[in-house]
Amino acid sequence: MTKQITKIMRVAMFVRDNPGSTLNDIAVEFEIDQNRSSEIIHKLVARGALVRSGKRKSYRYHVLPDYDLPEAELHAAQTSPEEITASRIKSETLINQADELESRGLCRRAATLLTEALKYQRNEKEWWRICQRRKSCLRSAMRT
Repeated sequence: MTKQITKIMRVAMFVRDNPGSTLNDIAVEFEIDQNRSSEIIHKLVARGALVRSGKRKSYRYHVLPDYDLPEAELHAAQTSPEEITASRIKSETLINQADELESRGLCRRAATLLTEALKYQRNEKEWWRICQRRKSCLRSAMRT
């Protein structure tokens, strides 16, 4: 049985493979915002996996040599293109259905579909966009 590699471990593996990475490097690689990459980095520093060097606003991160990381390649842990395409199609279908419901004034049902669509998001920016849209639907539902 293989152990599932979490996003935090994938970030650590990325830093191992790319010593001297910055927060922006990590954010770009994983398609997340810098605040989220900062949270992940701080968790890894607290665990003793990474060390920070450099000056403020230009910190660079390195994996400590004694920290145990899987030897798997970073890209081997990622999802296959077929799974990504299937999840993107499912997400787009749910979002389109939510659009239709929202246009008919069924905001609570639209919010439910948007919640379901969150499960299929691979990109954190899209995830946050859907969260904001869901919040807007719920506000509309409270007004009616």
